[in-house]
Amino acid sequence: MDEAAGKIVVSEREAMAEERAKALEHLKNGDTKEGIISGIVKFGLFVTFEGLEGLVHISEIAWGHVKNPSEHAAVGDRVKVKIIGVEGDKLSLSIKQLTADPWEAIAERYPVGKKVSGNVVRFADYGAFLQLEKDISGLVHLTEIAHHKVADPAQALKIGQKVEAQVINIDVDERRIGLSIKAILPIDKETLERIKKEREEEEAKAKEEKAGKAETATQPQVSPPAEEEASSPAGFVASKTGKKYYPAGSTAAEKIKDENRVTFATEEEAQKAGYSA
Repeated sequence: MDEAAGKIVVSEREAMAEERAKALEHLKNGDTKEGIISGIVKFGLFVTFEGLEGLVHISEIAWGHVKNPSEHAAVGDRVKVKIIGVEGDKLSLSIKQLTADPWEAIAERYPVGKKVSGNVVRFADYGAFLQLEKDISGLVHLTEIAHHKVADPAQALKIGQKVEAQVINIDVDERRIGLSIKAILPIDKETLERIKKEREEEEAKAKEEKAGKAETATQPQVSPPAEEEASSPAGFVASKTGKKYYPAGSTAAEKIKDENRVTFATEEEAQKAGYSA
């Protein structure tokens, strides 16, 4: 307050913060807005609209694997976004959720047991990824590459190599297709004997561990006081890349990774955000 001049002085920053707070009050999950790309970072895109700025995380740019956000947009581009989260002054947006999900029909195209072919596109410590079609890849776990033990996928496969495999599992909500190369490979007598020997060694080791546990169990132990059974968590959970929501604490909800998890207090909130039971 400037008493001498009889004026009220308000900083521009405070005024902008107040305008942003008012604008955020009118936003809700599921709203669609048109904005402009205002910034590109390694973890996503910043989009401005109606005086607000929100983030399209790299996982919400496209349905396929996005390695570099700058390959999908440029500063100044006009884009349509969907509001998927409003927490305080944090605004989460999605571009991909306004387009058709190529995984919706994936279970029909890749049923368990189907033989497929694809090119090896990348390696991980736990296996190799085969590209089956654009934006669709499947994982061949280390244990599914060959009948013998494989410690490094690069020892058995090469980037760009075309191989045949069999679909052994599929999880549409988590965008995962499990493949097996060894499932369609013949087993010769030598390999069969090796597998039999490895299995016998594993069974012997398991018996030893079981015997050790039994011996420990015979020793007197002091039981800790019983704790009250934890109540089941309330609310509902959905995957950012999925279409369905599940009760918190359910088997399906527990499968969703923390970084891909969206929570709702009620079913109504989940349905307004575009999810179904």
